[in-house]
Amino acid sequence: MAKAVTAVFLMLVFLQGSSGQPGAQSSPDKAPAVVKTETAVHADMKVDDTGRINAESFARINGIDMGWTDIEVLEVLGPPDKVWLDDYTPGSKELRYDGVTVGFYDGLIEYISVDAGEPAVTFGETVVPMDFKALAGTLGEPDFIAEDGWVYEGKGIAVKLFMDESGQKLESVDAFWAYSE
Repeated sequence: MAKAVTAVFLMLVFLQGSSGQPGAQSSPDKAPAVVKTETAVHADMKVDDTGRINAESFARINGIDMGWTDIEVLEVLGPPDKVWLDDYTPGSKELRYDGVTVGFYDGLIEYISVDAGEPAVTFGETVVPMDFKALAGTLGEPDFIAEDGWVYEGKGIAVKLFMDESGQKLESVDAFWAYSE
């Protein structure tokens, strides 16, 4: 009973200030969870003219669509393990699930971060083991290499393979909106 009350309380706290309209119904597509695999699985993999995963696949990471609201994420994934509210940036918050963090600003997804400890990451319908070589092989040449990782851009969304300070260990795979001037 206490867990149920806590979950309801966290959802209410989280939804406070959400961009969702009262009474609005949403029905996001239910995506399958990440499947543990040893090799990349290319189910209807869409590639562009460079042979890389099509940038449209960046819009759905581990079954979470970058266009969803906080309400839609809660409907699909359920209550998070933890909710973090940013005291310094009103409207910013994170839903933290086991292995995945979803960041929001004013109720809209800003980024999705998948921990390197997860067995795999899914881009659209393509499942790739959480291994730098497998990811780089599947994603192809990066659009640029930053001091903390490799970045791939496409159709307003960027994917970054974040590396530790030594550049030898994968820390996370993040998808975020790529704003340009």
